[in-house]
Amino acid sequence: MVSYSVKLICNKSRIQLDGTASLYLVVIINRVVKHLPLNLKWPASLVDNKKGIIEPRKRNDPDYNDYQLIIDTELSKVNEIFKIYRIQDRVLTMELFLEDLQNIECRRDFIPYMEKKIMERYKYKEIGFKTKTAHIGTLRRLKKFRTIIPLYITDRKFLQQFKARLIQIYKNDAGTVWGRIKDVKTYLHLAIADGMTVNPDFENFVNTPPLPSITYLEEEEINKLLSLYNSGRLDEQRQNVLRAFLFSCFTSLRISDVQLAEWGWVTLNNELQFIPYKNRRFKREVTIPLSAIAKKFIERKIGKFFSLPTDQEMNRSLKDIAALDCVNIKKNLTFHVSRHTFGTHYYKQTKDVVTLQKIMGHSKITTTMIYVHVNEQDKRTGIDIMNDSFLKNSGFLRLVR
Repeated sequence: MVSYSVKLICNKSRIQLDGTASLYLVVIINRVVKHLPLNLKWPASLVDNKKGIIEPRKRNDPDYNDYQLIIDTELSKVNEIFKIYRIQDRVLTMELFLEDLQNIECRRDFIPYMEKKIMERYKYKEIGFKTKTAHIGTLRRLKKFRTIIPLYITDRKFLQQFKARLIQIYKNDAGTVWGRIKDVKTYLHLAIADGMTVNPDFENFVNTPPLPSITYLEEEEINKLLSLYNSGRLDEQRQNVLRAFLFSCFTSLRISDVQLAEWGWVTLNNELQFIPYKNRRFKREVTIPLSAIAKKFIERKIGKFFSLPTDQEMNRSLKDIAALDCVNIKKNLTFHVSRHTFGTHYYKQTKDVVTLQKIMGHSKITTTMIYVHVNEQDKRTGIDIMNDSFLKNSGFLRLVR
């Protein structure tokens, strides 16, 4: 059975000329003793080592209350660690205690905890660079919202106020606000998993994701880009970017995967078989049939498919391309539009959302369902097909005549 205790003492074997002695907290865990200096001195004659208390030097001693407050604060830190291990029925060692004591402020203030946890998760590859960057962005907003966030105040009202600030001060759109709140709730859940006492009321704050809004290209717009690609009018970098973009329109690859795509991914069955960069920690492999059209856009015959600039430069090039007179696409053209274009047209042609989910590597079918949208042309086509079907019946034919 684990036993632990803490008590205030002074070192009476080293009394100073003025009669004071240094104060310590003595922590004992399974008979292992550790003296923690408080960097305080008090008259040795007024320290009761048996009771673990100090006594005032005189009536209304101005320093006594200040010293007692510091001692109580340090004692509470130690007892807080004892309490957590006791409640969770975990074995406490001196090594674990000293580590937790060093990080005690993280247990009391959400800001340093989230900061430490982000870097820890990135170090152990639980999150990637882009996710780390996004979470740090949320942390910055939190720091400007409040410099100190005690874990006992992280309730529903706290999240409501943070959301209001994101909307009113930073003018964040619904998607960004949802993402920021989601980040905060993620780290509050992690704090609970780490044995910290968190106000559970934050769970009552409903963070509803915004309705999906996707940008995709119609067939006419794809044809404009194809014509430009075949014209040879673009400089080398923009031609390569457009080549990769059109390749993605017919394969659904994200920008991160297009940057890494290589012939080693191609199977004997003429399929792309790889683990998407975004899902690498889950090691979920996807298989995408490589169409004849898609193969036409592959630049190289060995190694990587494409020679491309950075993601940011690619998106800048796409905006330049969209603005050309011969293209004149008014939509906000980014590389991700190609993935939405694939998803939209695949579903439009096949109505097979289950296979689309597998091709796009979505873990949840609800993510794929954003492509199950019907535009005005789909409505008219459906009505015409239904109309033609019924007109094959002579009875209906007479009716419309």
